[in-house]
Amino acid sequence: MPIREANTFEFASETDGVMHACGHDAHTAMLLSAARILHATRAEWAGTVRLLFQPSEEKVPGGAKVMIEEGALGEMEGVGAPEAIFGQHVAPHLPTGTVGVRPGPFMASADELYLTVRGEGGHAASPHLLTDPVLAQAHILTALQAVISRSRPPGIASILSFGRVEALGATNVIPDEVSLVGTFRSMDDDWRFRAHDLIRRTAEHTAEAFGATCEVGIDVGYPALTNTPALAQTVAETARQLTGTEATEVPEWYASEDFAWYTREIPGCFYVLGTGSDEADSRHGLHTPRFTIDERAMETGAALLAALAVRSGER
Repeated sequence: MPIREANTFEFASETDGVMHACGHDAHTAMLLSAARILHATRAEWAGTVRLLFQPSEEKVPGGAKVMIEEGALGEMEGVGAPEAIFGQHVAPHLPTGTVGVRPGPFMASADELYLTVRGEGGHAASPHLLTDPVLAQAHILTALQAVISRSRPPGIASILSFGRVEALGATNVIPDEVSLVGTFRSMDDDWRFRAHDLIRRTAEHTAEAFGATCEVGIDVGYPALTNTPALAQTVAETARQLTGTEATEVPEWYASEDFAWYTREIPGCFYVLGTGSDEADSRHGLHTPRFTIDERAMETGAALLAALAVRSGER
């Protein structure tokens, strides 16, 4: 991810400005370990397990969509299509080795917003002679929050956030344009796409009120992720049997995952594995410069993936 790592581990990133800040290196290691477990115990179970080492999860359209298009969920080399799919993600906010799962809607859709507000810049001492895009974007930024607070149907949660606003002017220079980059997230597809139209209309008309224009680009990203309830129960029961600890029912999570593309095709369950401890300093969560995990959780994660593969084949 485009984050400068602040950890000083032996295995810290050697590339300035880029680091493993979401655990995908650990995910790969755990799935490889699950493969070793399954291979070592192959005489004790029957069936076929397909392992997906998925690329580009952090960037739209995500690796899952491409892999589905290339046949990852279809018949392969004479072996039939998979009947179910499980995914696992580290969770530094949960105690090491515990499992969190939620039946039904779990993670939000995520769409990327790119707005460009254009006016007529010039000397900051003469705003009356200009069309100030900085002022226009300030009102757009505020007005767009009304899409959530006033237009969203009651009971449907969603989030609209902007992470970058760029106006390349100066103390005495009003620029010609301002760019805004943000994200819109929801659990409901009907509202999701209606909100897209409201975002465009609100931004364009607010800019027009100040004599400016606003170009709105919306990159449609991952859909909302919904877990199959029966498979969520399988995860909870298998985790309890494996760890001796009850799984935690976690709340809806407004992060997004391209695993959602899989769950639109076949029954599936995406759950989280606790990796937080004093040693791992769980105050530093996903997507932060000091993110890390308690590596003891990887033993649980690998064993759980293998156990789920075997148990789901017995259903």
